[in-house]
Amino acid sequence: MHSAIMGMEVIETNARSVVVKVGAGVEWDALVEWSVRNNFGGIENLSWIPGDVGAAPVQNIGAYGVEFKDVL
Repeated sequence: MHSAIMGMEVIETNARSVVVKVGAGVEWDALVEWSVRNNFGGIENLSWIPGDVGAAPVQNIGAYGVEFKDVL
């Protein structure tokens, strides 16, 4: 099985955070790239990790001191 749910959109922003809605089938690195392009800091250390966004909560991906559980 492979999720084909796509899309990325900003749901809410404030001075301290950004809430985004991302489809489970979006490639993880595409989300990181989109976040960097939009000046949303926090997951840029997780670049180049293979897989889709939908797997990130299960895998709790992490690199260079950043873990997905801290930004979910």
